Amino acid sequence: MRSVLLIVFVFLATLVQAADEFIVVATPLSATLSNKSCDDYTENDPNSKFQEVCMDRVFNISYQVLGVLSGSYNGKTIHAIDFYHYSGLPDHMIIDPACVTFREYRGEYVHIESAPAKKGKSGYVCEST
Repeated sequence: MRSVLLIVFVFLATLVQAADEFIVVATPLSATLSNKSCDDYTENDPNSKFQEVCMDRVFNISYQVLGVLSGSYNGKTIHAIDFYHYSGLPDHMIIDPACVTFREYRGEYVHIESAPAKKGKSGYVCEST
């Protein structure tokens, strides 16, 4: 019985986590340095999910949304945050069009990952990276 409850709990936790993520096909518009710091997202917590990706700086990014592939998003543009990359600016901003995964975190959208998108016969298709 305990095993069944654990499996149900893990399944429900996965659904809740996935519910706040969505994937759009989008064209990058801009990336600018934010006045926020990594501390605003990591809260000086070594176990924060942003600790690995936020090295030093936070960027404000925006995309023009061409379509929604997974989840729910109704806007024509999306404004989100992203973090410093070893190459400087968020290097995914050169992918056009892109399949972009975002997650809502504390009322803001956070960039999770990007992959190139191609227009197929029945719409856009995400390429693997």
